[in-house]
Amino acid sequence: MAGILMIFVLVYMVHQNATLESTEAIRNFTTAMNNICTTLEPDIETNPNIEMNCHTGAITFVTATFGFSDCELAPAVKEDLRAIVPRWLDALDAPEIRGQVEYIEIGGYTDKQILKGGDLIMGNVEVSKCRATNVLEFLLKDPSSNLSASQQERLRAQGVVVAYASHDFPDTCELDRCPEARRIIIKANVNEATVLRQLIETVRRRS
Repeated sequence: MAGILMIFVLVYMVHQNATLESTEAIRNFTTAMNNICTTLEPDIETNPNIEMNCHTGAITFVTATFGFSDCELAPAVKEDLRAIVPRWLDALDAPEIRGQVEYIEIGGYTDKQILKGGDLIMGNVEVSKCRATNVLEFLLKDPSSNLSASQQERLRAQGVVVAYASHDFPDTCELDRCPEARRIIIKANVNEATVLRQLIETVRRRS
């Protein structure tokens, strides 16, 4: 029901020429993500396997992350997770957005091609789920993950694994079997109720 109401409010706001960025929750979140993006920029720019969206704060661990139809974390991937994720989680404790993050999503992605003999329906779904699950388990259980006890507690409470399979297949991939498609995206999602309340308040002020 909240999702339907959110869509209705968004459509109404577009009609009224209001924008999502007018809500305090989104502004604060974007500012916090821009800040951490600036902090992490030197490390990300020198690492071709990591990308960050400075508006949404989503971190993508890209090429060479996994082998075809494989979900084992390579040492290089673990090193990237150690270097980036603890500092990214620090950004979520910024005073202006503390308490506004509803969940932290770890999404797994795959090639379009399915392993020979694999399940034509669920094959890549299971692979992408395995990839995302292995990342979450590494961050929570491996002593070398560099996460503090409070960060692990937060990730344990808010971490969500999502299996995207070949959804959002990269435009740069010319073949169904493509290393760039094998990636992990970690992102934080703002509390929908908070955003919805502020959207409604914005609509009322502009009515």
